[in-house]
Amino acid sequence: MILRLFIYLGYLSVISIPSTYAADDWCIADPTHPPCNGAPGICTINSNGSQGGFVANTATVESVMVSGLSHNSPHIGLEVSICDQVRVTDRAFITDHAVVGDHVQVSGDAWIYEDARVTGDVSVSGTAQIYENAWVFGNARVSGAAQIYGNSWVSGDAQVYGSARISGTSYVFKSAQVYGSARVSGNSWVSGDSQLYGTARIYGNAQITGDAQVFGVAQMSGNDFFSTGNYEF
Repeated sequence: MILRLFIYLGYLSVISIPSTYAADDWCIADPTHPPCNGAPGICTINSNGSQGGFVANTATVESVMVSGLSHNSPHIGLEVSICDQVRVTDRAFITDHAVVGDHVQVSGDAWIYEDARVTGDVSVSGTAQIYENAWVFGNARVSGAAQIYGNSWVSGDAQVYGSARISGTSYVFKSAQVYGSARVSGNSWVSGDSQLYGTARIYGNAQITGDAQVFGVAQMSGNDFFSTGNYEF
């Protein structure tokens, strides 16, 4: 066991690095502002031999043994910090300046990258992708081949799955579900217990709320507002 000492903000932090990891601090760019707010942890190595990001001792990143050394099974980018009680498994890929915290679980072949943020008790799985400036939080579930990007938000108990796409400055929240090949973009909202599926599209300032279901080849735009009932076009 190798101990590394960092002094920051008048406090002393001890980061314990198991001998199965390289004893370098490549992922700590500024010891005065350490990752994960100074939580103990390690700089890791990815399975392809590249330098990985910081993983706090409280977080879990699945590992594999390569030449007697423990490497990340998922890919953790050099500038990424895996903090809190986050769990990352399988072949997940987290890179660039993405932020993943709290109790998030990332599995399968899911990707989180660019400046995306994923916090809370979110689950990301399958081949789902979250990128650009998107933020997914609360208890949301993103799975299948879904993509969340742009400046969009997904929160609450919302579920996005299948081949659905959420983009623009749109917002999917509460217990809403977007799935199939549905698209949500522009400044539109999908909320309540509503569902958007099939090849339906919602954009502009349109809103779906309540227990409304919009499906088929429906297209909603402008200031359209549906709050109850089933709508197939």
